[in-house]
Amino acid sequence: ATEDGTEVTVTPTAAVEAGPGIPRMPAGQPVTLMLDAGQLLALRTEGPDGADLTGTRITATAPVAVFGGHACANIPTTSTGYCDHLEEQLTPVSRWGTQFVVPVIAQRSDENFELVRVVAATNGTTVNALGQVHSLNAGHYVDLTPSRAFSLTASQPVLVMSYVTGAEAPGSARIGDPAMVQIPPQGAWTHDLPLYASTDWTRNHVVIVAPAAADVLLDDELIDGDVVDIQ
Repeated sequence: ATEDGTEVTVTPTAAVEAGPGIPRMPAGQPVTLMLDAGQLLALRTEGPDGADLTGTRITATAPVAVFGGHACANIPTTSTGYCDHLEEQLTPVSRWGTQFVVPVIAQRSDENFELVRVVAATNGTTVNALGQVHSLNAGHYVDLTPSRAFSLTASQPVLVMSYVTGAEAPGSARIGDPAMVQIPPQGAWTHDLPLYASTDWTRNHVVIVAPAAADVLLDDELIDGDVVDIQ
C-alpha cells in the first residue's frame, strides 16, 4: 500500500489459506483487509497442486502494487521438470489492451512451444489468436501453446502473460527453466529501454518487437539480426 488506511478487497478464484492477520478466503467470496503505507498482503492458495489465483479481482481505495507468481512453478504441467521461481508486477486493468504482438521468448528447437495465458476483465470478451476465436467472461482465461510469434486482438481489454516451459518439456532441448513475462499491448510500446544481461548466465538473448519500418539501435548501432515477420 502507498497510503495509511487503504482498504484492499480481494475476490479470489481459489481458496486462500489463513495466515497472520489474514483470514481464510473461500473462492469467489470478497474479503476486505486494511493496510497502512508500506504494509503488504501475501496470499497463497491452499489445497492440491495446480490451484492458482488467475482471474482474482483486487480493488483498493488507494493505489497499490500487485505481484503475481509462484515459489517454484513447473510448466506446462506440475509433472514437467524443472521448476523455477516466477514473479511479475501486474498492470492494473486500466492499462490492459486489445492489440498484442506475442513473440516466442526462447526458441530452443524447431519443436519448441510456449504457454501464453490470456485473461479477460469483461464479460463477453472475444479473443482472436492463431486462427481461433475464444469467448471469455470476466476473470476467465484461455491458454495457448504457440510455437511461433503471432498477433492477438480482443474486443475488450485483456492481460497477456507468456511462459517459457521447463527443461524437460517437449521441444525444450533441455535448455532453461520456467520463466514468466507480461506482454505489453501495442499502445504501451516505448522508444527507449535499458537492458541488463548477467555475465554469470550461460547465454543471454533479447527479443525485440517493432513496426516493420522501424530502425532498432543497440548502443547507438543499428541492429543486424534475424528478422521475422509476424502475422
